[in-house]
Amino acid sequence: MPAHYIVSTAPRLLRNNGVGDYYESADGSWNILASEMKNPRHTDLILTHEFIEVLLIRAAGIPEPVIDAWDAYFEVLRKYGLVDKDAEPGDDPRAPYYKQHQMATKIEKLMCEEGFEIDWDDYGDAVDEFE
Repeated sequence: MPAHYIVSTAPRLLRNNGVGDYYESADGSWNILASEMKNPRHTDLILTHEFIEVLLIRAAGIPEPVIDAWDAYFEVLRKYGLVDKDAEPGDDPRAPYYKQHQMATKIEKLMCEEGFEIDWDDYGDAVDEFE
């Protein structure tokens, strides 16, 4: 059965402290979310990253609850100083979706620099300031 995707933005996300999120609903649809950044292109970049990651985790057969469990575990590691305070869960090579997150980041960076002509570091600073 083909997946249905619901893409939306919100002033601030509720499930996590990040700027992007996704989850599968009971009806099988995928909700892809981004915080509303000052620069709308930044919001578009976040949505792109989340959507690409969803496509890749689905292709790899990685269930969304496994990702949620890893993200929660990573926050415990962060709380106890066992990972960098600014690290993203998907950047840890132990993450079950590491490969998918890295690919989504590469596409996000390409769109940032080549498509939108936005400096990657400036974009990263804007995301860090928002979080």
